[in-house]
Amino acid sequence: MDFAAIFSQLADPALLLTIVLCTLYGALVGALPGLSATMAVALLVPFTFFMDPVPAIAAIVATTSTGIFAGDISGALLRIPGTPASAAYVADSSTIAHSGRPRTVLFVSLFLAAAGGVVIGVIASQPRCADAGRFRNQFLELRNVLARGPGPELRRFRFGRAASQNLRQPVHRSCHRLRRH
Repeated sequence: MDFAAIFSQLADPALLLTIVLCTLYGALVGALPGLSATMAVALLVPFTFFMDPVPAIAAIVATTSTGIFAGDISGALLRIPGTPASAAYVADSSTIAHSGRPRTVLFVSLFLAAAGGVVIGVIASQPRCADAGRFRNQFLELRNVLARGPGPELRRFRFGRAASQNLRQPVHRSCHRLRRH
């Protein structure tokens, strides 16, 4: 990795302006109850089609991370979660904020959101994570099998495993193999 090239790209004024504007946009949308960070990104995506890749990704990341944090503001102060991610701890943060420490709640929320973003960024940048896509089909089939309706879980697991084990096999072979069990 050439860190000088990375930092020179980060020092680009257009990229910094994009990050600042999308941070403000994410904070505005996230702080409004009923609007989520996902909705903010969905409204931002048409604009990113006409941007270069690095500013577009930076815009989406800045909007998402700020929108999720900003949902904590209305959750702590108004007891109305701004985003679905904030609903898990709205009672605790609201109790602390109404006891006279709203700055503490918002600072801890901001700090933990930033720390979580750094940890996820470090984990996702590892080379092993780039190879995780090869197990995608197996995970999707396992999820689909386990989410089905009532019935014996083992039979559903066997069917899902047989169906996703070798995607190059025709479906009828998997069905014949299951009939023998």
